[in-house]
Amino acid sequence: MMLDELVHRYDHERFEVSVAFLEDGVWPERLRAEGFDVSVLPQTRWRDLHNVRDVTEGLAAVIRGNGIDLVHASGNSPLLCATLAAKRAKVPVVWVVFDPLVGFSPRKLLTARRQVTARLLGVLHPDFVIFGTARAGERTPLRRSTPTEEILPGIDLDRHGDSAGDGARARRELGIDPGAPLLAMFGRLTYLKSQTELLRSLGRISEAHPTVRVVICGGEGDRAYADRLRTLRSELHLEDRVVLAGFVTDQLKDDVMAAADVVVHLAKRESFGLAVVEAQAAGKAVVAFDATGPRSLIEDGVSGTLVPVDDLERLATVITGLLADPARRAAIGAAAAQNARAHPIEGMVERIEGVWHRVAADGRPAPYQPPASP
Repeated sequence: MMLDELVHRYDHERFEVSVAFLEDGVWPERLRAEGFDVSVLPQTRWRDLHNVRDVTEGLAAVIRGNGIDLVHASGNSPLLCATLAAKRAKVPVVWVVFDPLVGFSPRKLLTARRQVTARLLGVLHPDFVIFGTARAGERTPLRRSTPTEEILPGIDLDRHGDSAGDGARARRELGIDPGAPLLAMFGRLTYLKSQTELLRSLGRISEAHPTVRVVICGGEGDRAYADRLRTLRSELHLEDRVVLAGFVTDQLKDDVMAAADVVVHLAKRESFGLAVVEAQAAGKAVVAFDATGPRSLIEDGVSGTLVPVDDLERLATVITGLLADPARRAAIGAAAAQNARAHPIEGMVERIEGVWHRVAADGRPAPYQPPASP
């Protein structure tokens, strides 16, 4: 999402952009339809050294063929091939790192891959590193001389404001009664996003709010997990209460956000939490697991509510209380909307463009000035 905003908002008078993907799908198709120069070089497994070589050579050919002056590698997964390609094409490379490259996650997910990747990246040395979250710099293997800057993701405050969506339209489209309490979740269907935990809490929430409904928006980041989520919904007999909307359009996403009484964000491990900021900008009360990112965005009890990770009893109690107290939801939503103003998309784009200019043209970016408070 950060890269998509950047691609659509960069200064066309200063830069030209070509976008390369490591897999095809809806996003590259959409950018092609909008007229962007798009390349796809499918990446398989890190253990497939032939594929790593092919992707690297393909990216290097794109760089040379398009006369690229700088490579912007967005997100941890593309760093290895993008950096190897940039070195081969002899152009500078900027990393955008969102999560620590070394460290343990719940169930030790991806730990081995991260450690191997970190060792490889430790000898490649980018020309500049942008840390996209407060935790991203932890144990990232860099030379002390490598310049870095923390640039947090931003959102379009106008688009995500409290008047952006049509809640009544979302309820009609999804078959939800106008008066039913509505919980919404936004995020890819993966273990770390914990959609299953909300379903397991729904029984207790329903005791106080028998007509409560849930809408979960997000594509299948993990197909096996998505299958487990659907199976759990069936086992708990929640088919008529829980809507699995899948990957949704921006309009439907905004409409669901507007319709929601409470937005639930249950990432077990989260370095930032863009969905939290979007919900805050819409003036919504957010209930989130107490992970690093949400903790940095939510003042507990003021601009949202934090719940210990996997404490389903506490989760149900908090949601039940918020659904019963519209005045408290409104107060939290107002404080949340004010907090979201610290993350404008314009500031993010300007600061990244400053890094591009510094690295590619040996210039000095103008210092970023945050927008004045209204």
